[in-house]
Amino acid sequence: GFNKIELNHYVESESYVVIRFYSKKGEKWVLRNKFQFEKDLVASCDPVLEDYNHDHKNDFTYVSGIAARGANEVRRLFIYNPEKDELISIKNSENFPNLMYNKKLNCVDSQMFHGGTTTVFLKLEKDSLRTIATVNNDNEQVVTIYNKKGKPKEISRKALNPEDIYFRYSTFSPPDF
Repeated sequence: GFNKIELNHYVESESYVVIRFYSKKGEKWVLRNKFQFEKDLVASCDPVLEDYNHDHKNDFTYVSGIAARGANEVRRLFIYNPEKDELISIKNSENFPNLMYNKKLNCVDSQMFHGGTTTVFLKLEKDSLRTIATVNNDNEQVVTIYNKKGKPKEISRKALNPEDIYFRYSTFSPPDF
Protein backbone atom coordinates (compact mmCIF):
# COMPACT_ATOMS: atom_id res chain seq x y z
CA GLY A 1 0.00 0.00 0.00
CA PHE A 2 2.94 2.40 0.32
CA ASN A 3 4.84 1.55 -2.86
CA LYS A 4 3.93 0.75 -6.45
CA ILE A 5 5.78 -0.27 -9.58
CA GLU A 6 4.81 0.53 -13.15
CA LEU A 7 6.38 -1.54 -15.89
CA ASN A 8 5.70 -0.54 -19.50
CA HIS A 9 7.00 -2.45 -22.50
CA TYR A 10 7.40 -0.39 -25.69
CA VAL A 11 8.05 -1.66 -29.19
CA GLU A 12 9.12 1.11 -31.54
CA SER A 13 12.30 1.05 -33.62
CA GLU A 14 13.58 -1.10 -30.73
CA SER A 15 12.01 -2.95 -27.82
CA TYR A 16 12.51 -1.57 -24.30
CA VAL A 17 10.91 -1.33 -20.88
CA VAL A 18 10.44 1.64 -18.60
CA ILE A 19 10.11 0.93 -14.88
CA ARG A 20 8.87 3.54 -12.42
CA PHE A 21 8.93 2.97 -8.67
CA TYR A 22 6.74 5.18 -6.47
CA SER A 23 6.26 5.77 -2.74
CA LYS A 24 3.10 7.11 -1.21
CA LYS A 25 3.55 10.34 0.73
CA GLY A 26 0.25 11.41 2.22
CA GLU A 27 -2.23 11.22 -0.64
CA LYS A 28 0.39 11.58 -3.43
CA TRP A 29 2.56 9.07 -5.23
CA VAL A 30 6.17 10.30 -5.43
CA LEU A 31 8.51 8.92 -8.11
CA ARG A 32 11.57 7.37 -6.40
CA ASN A 33 13.26 5.53 -9.32
CA LYS A 34 12.96 5.39 -13.07
CA PHE A 35 14.81 2.84 -15.19
CA GLN A 36 14.90 2.09 -18.91
CA PHE A 37 16.37 -1.10 -20.38
CA GLU A 38 16.36 -2.95 -23.70
CA LYS A 39 13.94 -5.88 -23.86
CA ASP A 40 13.69 -8.84 -26.23
CA LEU A 41 10.55 -9.27 -28.32
CA VAL A 42 10.07 -12.97 -27.60
CA ALA A 43 9.10 -13.29 -23.93
CA SER A 44 6.45 -11.45 -21.97
CA CYS A 45 7.67 -9.32 -19.05
CA ASP A 46 6.02 -11.57 -16.41
CA PRO A 47 6.79 -9.26 -13.43
CA VAL A 48 7.20 -10.99 -10.06
CA LEU A 49 7.39 -9.63 -6.50
CA GLU A 50 9.44 -11.95 -4.28
CA ASP A 51 11.99 -11.65 -1.47
CA TYR A 52 15.53 -12.32 -2.78
CA ASN A 53 17.55 -11.20 0.25
CA HIS A 54 15.51 -12.54 3.19
CA ASP A 55 14.63 -9.11 4.61
CA HIS A 56 10.90 -9.93 4.40
CA LYS A 57 10.41 -7.14 1.84
CA ASN A 58 9.36 -7.83 -1.72
CA ASP A 59 11.96 -7.38 -4.42
CA PHE A 60 11.10 -7.19 -8.11
CA THR A 61 12.05 -9.07 -11.28
CA TYR A 62 10.82 -9.14 -14.85
CA VAL A 63 11.76 -11.28 -17.84
CA SER A 64 14.22 -9.36 -19.99
CA GLY A 65 15.07 -12.22 -22.34
CA ILE A 66 15.38 -15.94 -22.90
CA ALA A 67 18.30 -18.12 -23.94
CA ALA A 68 19.15 -21.75 -24.69
CA ARG A 69 16.02 -22.21 -26.80
CA GLY A 70 13.81 -21.07 -23.95
CA ALA A 71 15.38 -23.17 -21.18
CA ASN A 72 17.10 -20.14 -19.60
CA GLU A 73 14.70 -17.44 -18.42
CA VAL A 74 16.68 -14.22 -18.04
CA ARG A 75 15.34 -11.78 -15.44
CA ARG A 76 16.49 -8.37 -14.35
CA LEU A 77 16.50 -8.16 -10.54
CA PHE A 78 15.75 -5.11 -8.38
CA ILE A 79 16.26 -5.22 -4.62
CA TYR A 80 14.09 -2.98 -2.44
CA ASN A 81 16.13 -0.78 -0.08
CA PRO A 82 13.79 0.12 2.81
CA GLU A 83 16.21 2.70 4.30
CA LYS A 84 16.20 4.77 1.10
CA ASP A 85 12.73 3.60 -0.02
CA GLU A 86 13.98 2.84 -3.52
CA LEU A 87 14.88 -0.01 -5.84
CA ILE A 88 18.47 -1.06 -6.49
CA SER A 89 19.02 -2.44 -9.99
CA ILE A 90 21.30 -5.47 -9.74
CA LYS A 91 23.70 -4.80 -12.61
CA ASN A 92 24.72 -8.34 -13.50
CA SER A 93 21.50 -10.22 -12.70
CA GLU A 94 20.88 -10.91 -16.38
CA ASN A 95 24.08 -12.99 -16.45
CA PHE A 96 22.39 -15.59 -14.23
CA PRO A 97 19.26 -17.22 -15.70
CA ASN A 98 16.51 -18.95 -13.72
CA LEU A 99 17.17 -16.99 -10.50
CA MET A 100 15.72 -18.14 -7.18
CA TYR A 101 16.17 -17.31 -3.52
CA ASN A 102 17.93 -20.21 -1.77
CA LYS A 103 16.50 -20.58 1.76
CA LYS A 104 19.00 -23.27 2.79
CA LEU A 105 22.04 -21.06 2.17
CA ASN A 106 20.39 -17.61 2.42
CA CYS A 107 21.68 -16.65 -1.00
CA VAL A 108 20.47 -16.39 -4.58
CA ASP A 109 21.06 -19.24 -6.97
CA SER A 110 20.83 -19.71 -10.71
CA GLN A 111 20.46 -22.78 -12.87
CA MET A 112 22.08 -22.49 -16.29
CA PHE A 113 21.19 -24.91 -19.06
CA HIS A 114 23.85 -25.59 -21.71
CA GLY A 115 25.21 -28.93 -22.93
CA GLY A 116 24.78 -29.81 -19.25
CA THR A 117 23.68 -27.68 -16.31
CA THR A 118 25.37 -25.45 -13.78
CA THR A 119 23.91 -24.35 -10.46
CA VAL A 120 25.53 -21.05 -9.45
CA PHE A 121 25.36 -19.82 -5.84
CA LEU A 122 25.44 -16.03 -5.53
CA LYS A 123 25.80 -13.43 -2.81
CA LEU A 124 24.12 -10.04 -3.13
CA GLU A 125 26.69 -7.26 -2.63
CA LYS A 126 25.53 -3.67 -3.09
CA ASP A 127 24.28 -3.57 -6.72
CA SER A 128 25.77 -6.87 -7.95
CA LEU A 129 25.73 -10.63 -7.55
CA ARG A 130 29.02 -12.34 -6.65
CA THR A 131 29.57 -16.04 -7.39
CA ILE A 132 30.45 -17.99 -4.26
CA ALA A 133 30.21 -21.54 -5.67
CA THR A 134 29.15 -23.61 -8.67
CA VAL A 135 28.08 -27.20 -9.26
CA ASN A 136 28.69 -28.00 -12.91
CA ASN A 137 27.16 -31.15 -14.40
CA ASP A 138 28.49 -32.17 -17.77
CA ASN A 139 30.43 -35.37 -18.41
CA GLU A 140 31.26 -35.24 -14.70
CA GLN A 141 30.25 -33.19 -11.69
CA VAL A 142 32.66 -30.43 -10.71
CA VAL A 143 32.14 -28.35 -7.55
CA THR A 144 34.04 -25.07 -7.34
CA ILE A 145 34.11 -22.39 -4.63
CA TYR A 146 35.21 -18.78 -5.18
CA ASN A 147 36.92 -16.38 -2.80
CA LYS A 148 35.89 -12.72 -2.47
CA LYS A 149 38.22 -11.77 -5.31
CA GLY A 150 36.61 -14.35 -7.62
CA LYS A 151 39.50 -16.82 -7.54
CA PRO A 152 38.17 -20.36 -8.09
CA LYS A 153 39.11 -23.45 -6.10
CA GLU A 154 37.88 -26.87 -7.21
CA ILE A 155 36.73 -28.86 -4.18
CA SER A 156 35.22 -31.93 -5.84
CA ARG A 157 35.23 -33.79 -9.14
CA LYS A 158 33.43 -37.07 -9.72
CA ALA A 159 31.78 -39.20 -12.38
CA LEU A 160 28.16 -38.34 -13.08
CA ASN A 161 25.26 -40.54 -14.05
CA PRO A 162 23.92 -38.97 -17.31
CA GLU A 163 20.39 -39.11 -15.84
CA ASP A 164 21.49 -36.73 -13.06
CA ILE A 165 22.74 -33.97 -15.37
CA TYR A 166 19.70 -31.67 -14.95
CA PHE A 167 19.47 -31.38 -11.15
CA ARG A 168 19.28 -27.97 -9.51
CA TYR A 169 21.24 -28.04 -6.28
CA SER A 170 20.36 -26.36 -2.99
CA THR A 171 23.85 -26.78 -1.49
CA PHE A 172 27.31 -27.25 -2.92
CA SER A 173 29.31 -28.95 -0.17
CA PRO A 174 28.30 -31.72 -0.74
CA PRO A 175 25.80 -31.05 -3.55
CA ASP A 176 22.22 -31.64 -2.40
CA PHE A 177 18.95 -31.19 -4.27
